[in-house]
Amino acid sequence: MGLGRFSVILCLTAACPAALQASTRPTADTAGTEQVECEPATFSSLPCRFVLAETTLEVSRAGQLRRYSLGKSAASVQLPLEKGFTVDAILYGMYSKDLVLVYEVSDGEVGFGYVARLRLKNLMLKWWTSLPAFNLSLGAIEDRYLYQAGFGFVAKLDLNTGRFAWKHDGLYDRAHSSFNSFRRPEVGRGEVVFREEPTYAANGPPRSIRVDKTSGRFQKE
Repeated sequence: MGLGRFSVILCLTAACPAALQASTRPTADTAGTEQVECEPATFSSLPCRFVLAETTLEVSRAGQLRRYSLGKSAASVQLPLEKGFTVDAILYGMYSKDLVLVYEVSDGEVGFGYVARLRLKNLMLKWWTSLPAFNLSLGAIEDRYLYQAGFGFVAKLDLNTGRFAWKHDGLYDRAHSSFNSFRRPEVGRGEVVFREEPTYAANGPPRSIRVDKTSGRFQKE
């Protein structure tokens, strides 16, 4: 999934024209993923728990997903996970009554992510794909697409098929320590904006990447 470095057209947040900023506000039907708050010390020994649609779900660091729901039998499944890697962070959302799980993994030296879609009622795995990035952002879901960002990475993923509509990686700007992490993507009518999360290491104000929703081409100011 590694791609070559792209020439990225950047927009300083403070310098973006007001009309351009207004066009990228999330539409009313945009949803998204949320992060599971797990204390590292607790997550190292006990499953991380969250609730979705009145269903309690647990994920262990070994990638075991369990479901508990009142009046229904429990279910479990092993999530895709390479040998020697453990789950470090979890994001979740819902699409067409299914669980969308975005999780970050590492072996202590290398980190990347996965996206999986599972049937919530029995945890049947419909598809999964890997994400070539860590520091995964909250995702934005509009129609059947998930907009996701991570370290030097932005993408649009089809939630029906698990395939990328478009993706760009290799975006990390070493000279400015930019595009290390991102806020939730802002989905507008014709484009999506990936705004950099401010960090102490960045050399300058936070920057943004604007991408045409359909073609995946980078947009000028």
